[in-house]
Amino acid sequence: MECYHCGADIYIGGDHDIEDLDTGADGIVTNLSCSNEQCNTLIEIYHYFALDDHQFVGSVNEQMATKP
Repeated sequence: MECYHCGADIYIGGDHDIEDLDTGADGIVTNLSCSNEQCNTLIEIYHYFALDDHQFVGSVNEQMATKP
């Protein structure tokens, strides 16, 4: 992925649970940063889950744990 401002590569800084941010919502925030130190761009992507999605996330985690 390329930076929206300068076109340099973007690196994933990490994913964090939105509940950790005291927003009262469930989901994930991903932070991305530009590899160009002079650009200094930071991008945050918020993905909120519907209440029913928690069952899906749990089932995916269980499937991953049982894979050989």
